[in-house]
Amino acid sequence: MSSEPDLPALLADFIAEEDAALETGLQGQLWPGKHYLITAALPKADTWLAPADREKLYFHSMRLSGTIPVVSDSELPHLVAAYRTLIPLLDTSRSHLARRHQLLFTFGFDEAGAIPDGVTTSTSRLKEFTKLTAYCLKFTNLPAQRTKLQGFRPYAPLGERAYQTLKHLGYRHERRYGLESYGTTDLLFWGMVLVVLLHEGRRADLIHDFLSDEHLVPQRDQYLPLLHASVETVVSVDCPVDPRFLDLAGQLAALERQRRESTEVAGLVRALALSFDENEAWSISIFIPEADNHRSAYLAPNLVCQMLPDPNHQWKINYIHSNSERLSEIPERILQNDLKIDGLGAGNLLHLPQWLKNTERKLGIRFDRSRAVVKCGRKRAAANRILEWLSE
Repeated sequence: MSSEPDLPALLADFIAEEDAALETGLQGQLWPGKHYLITAALPKADTWLAPADREKLYFHSMRLSGTIPVVSDSELPHLVAAYRTLIPLLDTSRSHLARRHQLLFTFGFDEAGAIPDGVTTSTSRLKEFTKLTAYCLKFTNLPAQRTKLQGFRPYAPLGERAYQTLKHLGYRHERRYGLESYGTTDLLFWGMVLVVLLHEGRRADLIHDFLSDEHLVPQRDQYLPLLHASVETVVSVDCPVDPRFLDLAGQLAALERQRRESTEVAGLVRALALSFDENEAWSISIFIPEADNHRSAYLAPNLVCQMLPDPNHQWKINYIHSNSERLSEIPERILQNDLKIDGLGAGNLLHLPQWLKNTERKLGIRFDRSRAVVKCGRKRAAANRILEWLSE
């Protein structure tokens, strides 16, 4: 029969272990296997531990879990003190899962000062803020988050605080890594953006900030399409009438159209006169088997080419040869080339049929275009035109 765990001793051991591990930049051994027990014991820590030890406990808990415990009003000063200790580590690997924008939104200040909405001084406000951040993070991807826009509506009054948080950070929520490794699909960031877009007083200001040069937004070209998708979601559901917001939303939409229309994939669509609507989220998938593939065009050995109207993910070629050697390529670079052949190369999508012929000559193989399959949703005419093009 197993005995009940000694929780006060567990918390003390956890604090001591993480204090030592922090000095080396590593992580202790207790947290991975005991984090559920440690987290569950946090509400009773004030009855077992001295104030200084509780602050260390909150510090390590926030650092390792990426969450902020809800404590009583009397305990809140110790939680805030733990956060102050964490601030100098936020842009380093030693902060682990702690998120700068989550902590700033929740506590209301960082090393640069406080946001105008003020620092958090009550448990009720702490619960309110942590509830929003938890909701933002419950999703697995941004499209799923946007489909639940109505779930964000109760948090619209927090749009002012969310806006102040993002603007305070210059819309750079992560400073731990260089700009080339900056993550643009952070669920908490975009959840906060949705809340701001539901706030009538700040939605226009948010778009203005992204479109202006006031803030050095990292990887702006990747951010703007995501912002456009969020704005389109809000417009379709909320039907805002604010002229300034609608004008800025129109400018954002025009930029997105310009980006889409300037890609080589869009050039191919125009050259082949494919029947896609201007803002349609279409996709093209081409499957061409080698002649000695008697099974299916969908199975190797075959060539698969996928195209999207997304300027950041225009096309990808994946060719698996008869002996399982592979060529994998995107416009920016060749990802794998066991065959030692020339890739298609950026800007050459319209010349894909000629590249197929060159590859056939190089390898002494034949692609069976008569058995090729093209998938374009329900656009059968577009699929037939692509099949004709491949045989030119």
